Amino acid sequence: MKIICRDTMPGKTVFYLLTLIITLSGRLALADYPLEIIELKSRGVEEIIPIIKPFIGPDGTLSGMNNQLIIRTSAKNLAEIRAILDRVDVAPRQLVIHVRQGIQIDANQQRLSTDISRMVGKNAKVIVGQPTSNDGVRFNVKDVRTRNHLDSTQKIMTLEGSPAFIATGQSVPVKEHSTHFSRGTFHDSTSIRYEEATSGFYALPRLHGDRVTIDITPHMKKPQESSKGFDIQSASSVVSGRLEEWIPLAGSSGNSSRFGSGVSRNRTTLSSDDRQIYLMVEEVRAD
Repeated sequence: MKIICRDTMPGKTVFYLLTLIITLSGRLALADYPLEIIELKSRGVEEIIPIIKPFIGPDGTLSGMNNQLIIRTSAKNLAEIRAILDRVDVAPRQLVIHVRQGIQIDANQQRLSTDISRMVGKNAKVIVGQPTSNDGVRFNVKDVRTRNHLDSTQKIMTLEGSPAFIATGQSVPVKEHSTHFSRGTFHDSTSIRYEEATSGFYALPRLHGDRVTIDITPHMKKPQESSKGFDIQSASSVVSGRLEEWIPLAGSSGNSSRFGSGVSRNRTTLSSDDRQIYLMVEEVRAD
């Protein structure tokens, strides 16, 4: 194609012609690229396309469907893409996530009681608490301290790059009331269903050699105190460490107190609990 520019040719015409030449050149270059269809072995197109897209080039195209990549790019770029696929299009490794939870509970209970046996007049006797052997007042103080340590371990299998949910919780009864009209009369009925009130976390492991990075998303679902609904809370964090080593995830502590009293009895219970969670990721190797 030969373009002759003369001094009498308007400037806008020259600009449009140059733009047309550049556009046609790009399309001709794209037409020279063969259409390549590459079938993936282990990974999905949604995982692979973001990885190889930067290597397509500005004049190439990339799409995918049914585990197949549809590529049109230069021979040099295609060779680089095939080399990348040899490394990333492999089966995800099978992993076991071990979860260890340690709970230490300290409780301090103090009981105070008063026993009174007293004659009132000649024929009446007042007894408060337990009768005493003789007339008088008896004070009893009992202080009990306990410490319990609970250590539990569980495990769950998952694939590299796939999240696993580790949950603990209980079923909470929820009452449901309904009213229906039958034969000219309203009828009320009550039923009970059980709603899972769970707490736990999602763990998404990613391997880098002998190290592992774990995306942690805690999840808590608990009954609302003021209604019949449930609160759902979540947050996220990232921890890392080596394979087959315990990684500290989180710790929490809480305190509670209870008081009770009667005519001659008083009881105070103070308790605290410390919780620690550790994770360990282990690769399942084929024999």
